[in-house]
Amino acid sequence: MPIRCEIVSQDRTVFQGLADMVLLPGTDGEMGILPHHAPLLTKLKYGIIKVRSQGKETVFTVAGGLPKFSLISLPYWQMRQRT
Repeated sequence: MPIRCEIVSQDRTVFQGLADMVLLPGTDGEMGILPHHAPLLTKLKYGIIKVRSQGKETVFTVAGGLPKFSLISLPYWQMRQRT
């Protein structure tokens, strides 16, 4: 079951779609987010966000931010996941 992923900047939605996995450049190292991941709030460092879906990978450059992952839908300004 894929996860719903949204990547947004301060002024627009950069990506919105389903993902099998999201890889993020966290300040404590790269982290992979899979469906049913535990709720998490952490910091991002400069690097690449990789969104993998159906064998394809889409990449985005990020200069920092705050990703948020939860099992319920809550608005957030950097990234959010819904299952």
